Amino acid sequence: MRLTLFIVSVLMMIATVFYILHKKKNASINRDERITKIHISKTVIDIGDRIINSSAAGKFVIYNDGQNDLTIKSVEPDCHCTVGEYSKHLIKPKDSAIISLKYDSSILGDFQSSAFVKTNSDQSPLLIVLRGRIIDTLGN
Repeated sequence: MRLTLFIVSVLMMIATVFYILHKKKNASINRDERITKIHISKTVIDIGDRIINSSAAGKFVIYNDGQNDLTIKSVEPDCHCTVGEYSKHLIKPKDSAIISLKYDSSILGDFQSSAFVKTNSDQSPLLIVLRGRIIDTLGN
């Protein structure tokens, strides 16, 4: 009986923690913020081989398919070797914007870098991926 009571208590505590975390996540969303719909034509871009210290970037086009303005809140790369650039302006319905990921091309070898794109859409956060290979001038 004590074991059953203990298990029920632990399960209730776990459920409470998940409930609080869920409420906290939803509370952080601005209630006045209008949600919109988006799509990105490609979420993975393979830029192929790039010579060391040359441009290693991919451009992702994000489309606002909804009825409300789209706001890109942040682009958060998974490592310091990648930088995300994006428009800070509102993207009107039926319009688009470019999100650029730039990889540090001074690092030889295959790479795959990703970033989370946070917006006011129903798909936020959205994962985008840039991959390729940095080679030296001899083709290695």
